[in-house]
Amino acid sequence: MKWEDGDLDDIEVRYIVETTFEVHGRDGMHGCADASFSMSCGTYSGVPDRKNMADLISSRTVDADDIDEVVGDFDAEFISDLVSTRGVRPEEIRSMTIEAVLFRERPIAESIYEEES
Repeated sequence: MKWEDGDLDDIEVRYIVETTFEVHGRDGMHGCADASFSMSCGTYSGVPDRKNMADLISSRTVDADDIDEVVGDFDAEFISDLVSTRGVRPEEIRSMTIEAVLFRERPIAESIYEEES
């Protein structure tokens, strides 16, 4: 494939982002929540790091539906509201895995996951 000027602007990278939010409340209350997000980034800013991805997730807010698992004294709604208010912190991102790379909306690379039977 021969690249033309401006082609890099048409590349979109889709990530699966895994996070863990740990929250503390008054009276010793504590809770953790694991959440996962499917996020898309362009290539205009280079390789995304945890800070860029945290900012991107924060800009779309965190909903209770994003929470996969909750442990502790708080429910998913409380934790998602708190994280949406304060924002996602870079250190809360456990992993960022490339799911697909698209060029002008068409896949040019995809991850293939085989589940064990």
